[in-house]
Amino acid sequence: MKSWSGESHIQPIIASTKNTWVQHVVQLHRARDRYAQRRFLIEGEHAVQEAIGTGWPIERIAMTERYLRERAEKLGPFSPELMIQPVSESVMAKLATTESPDGVLAIGCFVEQKGVPEDTNSLRAVPLIVAVERLQDPGNVGTLVRSSVACEAEGLLLSEGSVDPYHPKVLRSTAGQWFRRPPTTCNLQEKLREWRSAGVQILGAAAGGRSYWDFDLTVPTAFVLGNEGGGLSKSVLDQVDEIISIPMKGEVESLNVAMSGTLLLYEAYRQRDRRRPAR
Repeated sequence: MKSWSGESHIQPIIASTKNTWVQHVVQLHRARDRYAQRRFLIEGEHAVQEAIGTGWPIERIAMTERYLRERAEKLGPFSPELMIQPVSESVMAKLATTESPDGVLAIGCFVEQKGVPEDTNSLRAVPLIVAVERLQDPGNVGTLVRSSVACEAEGLLLSEGSVDPYHPKVLRSTAGQWFRRPPTTCNLQEKLREWRSAGVQILGAAAGGRSYWDFDLTVPTAFVLGNEGGGLSKSVLDQVDEIISIPMKGEVESLNVAMSGTLLLYEAYRQRDRRRPAR
């Protein structure tokens, strides 16, 4: 790895928004083109730092001349093969999905087998998983990713019909933790069957269930939550082992999915932490 004082693959500046490469990057604003190109946008200094720090494959980093001159070293050590693409302010505004970009973004590559392992045989001995059915809000995805990292969960799975896990708003809302636990999309009912056969207890969050405080969460566990409006579908509820609820007082009927998932994850982390040998 080299510092920014060393040589790197710095390309000639792109000043035109009509440049072919610029047009390809702008296409990544749309989900269908992200999957066609198997590339996605990583926007902002902190997100790019985290991507580099975790070793996520990056095709190219675009930055304004001012950023290259004044702040590029903030990104930390980098591979000498990493391609640096200087761009004009107008091109950066075209590339970014935010109104006020901070001068740097990267083009990340899709990576297979990140986040929750596809193969149940690859799960840890005592896995902790959270899955959500048809989750639409990028901010809620981001909160659940951060909670998954903090609670040492395998990661977050989204059912088909959920927001795209590579959506720029999803990445921004994770505060850089996306690269440690990238959410993935799956056929949820198929996964539930696989987890059950692998000995994972499947707990569905819904009203009318037993308190989550009453469960042993030190065993292999998957929490399954519903979306912001409709909760879990009957077809998913039929596949869970038990319904769990979060006790609440007053007139509050429910918590949002990110808050509910975070409470469940932290209770599992608390129980598991108590069983760890004293440090």
